Amino acid sequence: METNDAQLIGCAAADLDLIIHDVTTPGSSCLSRPSPSTITPFTPETQAAWYALSPFINPLDCSQRFSFEDENGKLKTLVVPLNYNDDLNMFFNGEMIKGQKFKPSWFSKRRLQAHLQRREVYYYRSRYNGVARIGFGSSDNAKDRLGFDTAAFGITGKVRKYPYVGVMLLCADIDCHNGEKDARRVADWLLTDHFPGAYCEPSTNGKGIHLYIKLAYNPWDCRYRHATLEHIVRTIGDFGHWLDRERQRLGFDAPVDGLRGLPSLFITQGDRVRIRRSQCIKVPICSSGIEDVFSFHISPFFLFGALETRLIDAKERQNLSPKTTSLPPDDLVNALLDVGLAPGSPRNSRGRGVSLNSVYPSYTVLLKQLKAESDAFDRSLGFILAYSRHLRRVPSLDEAMMEYTKRHLNTGEDEDGSRRDRFEYLIQHVAKTFDAALLRFNYDGFEADRQATVAEIRGAMRSDVSLEYAKAKGRKSRITVAELAVVLFAMRRSQGSRAHTAFSYMQVIGALGQIRGIGCGRSHASCVLRALRQMGFITKAGGYSVGLEGQRWRVRGRESG
Repeated sequence: METNDAQLIGCAAADLDLIIHDVTTPGSSCLSRPSPSTITPFTPETQAAWYALSPFINPLDCSQRFSFEDENGKLKTLVVPLNYNDDLNMFFNGEMIKGQKFKPSWFSKRRLQAHLQRREVYYYRSRYNGVARIGFGSSDNAKDRLGFDTAAFGITGKVRKYPYVGVMLLCADIDCHNGEKDARRVADWLLTDHFPGAYCEPSTNGKGIHLYIKLAYNPWDCRYRHATLEHIVRTIGDFGHWLDRERQRLGFDAPVDGLRGLPSLFITQGDRVRIRRSQCIKVPICSSGIEDVFSFHISPFFLFGALETRLIDAKERQNLSPKTTSLPPDDLVNALLDVGLAPGSPRNSRGRGVSLNSVYPSYTVLLKQLKAESDAFDRSLGFILAYSRHLRRVPSLDEAMMEYTKRHLNTGEDEDGSRRDRFEYLIQHVAKTFDAALLRFNYDGFEADRQATVAEIRGAMRSDVSLEYAKAKGRKSRITVAELAVVLFAMRRSQGSRAHTAFSYMQVIGALGQIRGIGCGRSHASCVLRALRQMGFITKAGGYSVGLEGQRWRVRGRESG
């Protein structure tokens, strides 16, 4: 069982620091920085491991293991955070210590190398703001200085980040502290039935097993990132308990001691925030060197929505659960729309992630697809999701029951009331995260339309069109023709055959993130809309739409251009 270091900060920091520095074995770097003459160059294994792990690990929220002898000569082990809770609270609140800002300790590449070489042991928690990324550095040739086979790791150019794809690294901790002999069998069961292809390695004592799970999710599933994280933390906790109950039911002895490595959360107290730490778990050790690093890198991502759906299935139907959906990392970004992770996802098939706030291309088309679904639970869940999107709100129980019957999705009369009970449960589940303001459109087809749209914009560009906007600290930046093409395409898709559409700053930000994979602020979005208006592609068609949180626009079609 790995240690929750939030429970180990019982003694004063100064006293603990004295113990560590007095009794740590020679050769340990403790928390002090070595002199430049003693710094060891980074090995290819370290460079590869840093590339593979850094998107997941929060460098401020790691811990280190120390062994020392107490006053009776007995060996003791503590897992100590690199930064204490009070220190991080001061750091995140911008408070000063003796007139200076607090300088935290970081989990660095140097510390990772010491960990991989078994000189030190470190534990991690996931980033609260981790997102999917591919590539390395700020230029296409930055990869050449890494010192390992970047082509094998799929690094072909500079880094690209995808803000609509959150990622975190969890770990199933399989214990053997009481002489259990079947840890390997438990790991095989998890790999076969739940997390096929996940990376695993022996635990700290060499008897248990750590199985690392790369999780992908939509950071805005509950409208706000922190609300989404709170929901994930609760759900993963429940899923871990369910896994261990399944383990007991199947007759295995070695316990699954939860899914560790979740990000720490923040609690607001007045005008201050306070960190609430999760349980840490050991950073992968990759004992076979770069081969293990590569195995970790190519291990698949698992969708949070699929785990959540499986947990619902377990509660409702103990004997029927779909396989967890996994994706190779190279396919993650390309498959976002297909797997229900990003807004606008056209699918919600069995075993896929449940994206509560995306718009299907056609409500009637989806109803036809649902009629072919033989399982009543999946058919009911798919219907309530689709009907909520259609209404732009979650329906009442009576509304849903009447529409379900009207559309001939029922296979018989609800004589025992089981359908009504099922609908009541599912409506409550959907209502937890459904928000009409987060509805998104299906932007498929942009690549086929890109060249023509770019040509239109270039033809309409004038010298007086403002393409410059202000960034932080007074810096200036310019929007590109490609960005204008993305938003014009998105607004045309939003308007469809109607006379006008409501399109907000958040929808501009969403379109650029979904189609181009780039981040965008409100000043950036405002500049895009202003430029399109100056070129005559869009005109105001009414005031601010409260229900849709956006200005009403009339978008000029290509046929009239």
